[in-house]
Amino acid sequence: VKRTLKLFAINIESKKIKANLEWDENIPSQINSDPSRIRQILVNLISNAIKFTPREGCVAVTCRATTPTLGNASRVAISVKDTGIGIKEDNISKLFQEF
Repeated sequence: VKRTLKLFAINIESKKIKANLEWDENIPSQINSDPSRIRQILVNLISNAIKFTPREGCVAVTCRATTPTLGNASRVAISVKDTGIGIKEDNISKLFQEF
């Protein structure tokens, strides 16, 4: 996550955006995941956040450990928030549809 955010350092600097990374210390040092897929998703989310955030706005990436349910391993929740224009209410339902 940290390395992915660093990929955008020039874009962040040029728009004078404040970039924050909040990392939960309870995240295990190793997790079973698909790092390429996670990186791809993060690149898309962070890129869009920077693209639609106005000059001197803010982009925040938060990584936190979630409480495991009985019999399940811990999970990591990653969120990307920004101070951009947002998504129109009538377009939100289209977000996760195939195209």
